[in-house]
Amino acid sequence: SMLVALNDSGNERRIYFLDFGGTILHTTFVSNTQNHDWEDLTCDTRGNLYIADCGNNLNKRTNLQILKISLSDALKQDSVAAFVMPFHYNNQVYFPPAEDQLEFDCEAVFWKNDSIYLLTKSRSNPWKGIASLYVLPDHGKENTAYKINELAIGNDGWFNDAVTSADYHADTLVVLTYNRMLFYSEKNGNYHLVNSYVFSER
Repeated sequence: SMLVALNDSGNERRIYFLDFGGTILHTTFVSNTQNHDWEDLTCDTRGNLYIADCGNNLNKRTNLQILKISLSDALKQDSVAAFVMPFHYNNQVYFPPAEDQLEFDCEAVFWKNDSIYLLTKSRSNPWKGIASLYVLPDHGKENTAYKINELAIGNDGWFNDAVTSADYHADTLVVLTYNRMLFYSEKNGNYHLVNSYVFSER
């Protein structure tokens, strides 16, 4: 077992493989695209790694994309080419939208049942405390991410309740904010908050 990591925008387009002590075991360069604003990582059950190039602080990007990479190739080679999957949100009309509609930044993705799920990081003013959940097929033949749900994250503002990462396993969605983890049980596409863990106070 090992960890897989990346750097945010402004850094090289590299993927890092580390042991649990933090030692870098291998680095691979993604040759055919840019690090516009890389955010979260996820993987499927078929050996593919997905890089979410969908950081969108100003909500005006029109070049959002998911990068799909073979994990075995990335581990063996110093450079790999990604399968690039451009996408857009089905309900974004303006770039950027009005301040109270700044809902199209995303730092959290997870894979489930042949699809990529994107959970947005709201930047709305006034703060709504809502994260939107979108779904995008993982094969790259469709480029529209469709909104399928909303999660009420919290009413304490961006510094506490903005979503920064997510993962899904065994019918449980774990959502990371700046100060806690939220645990949602999932059944038939519905998510119910069952627990939370606070790890810092602001």
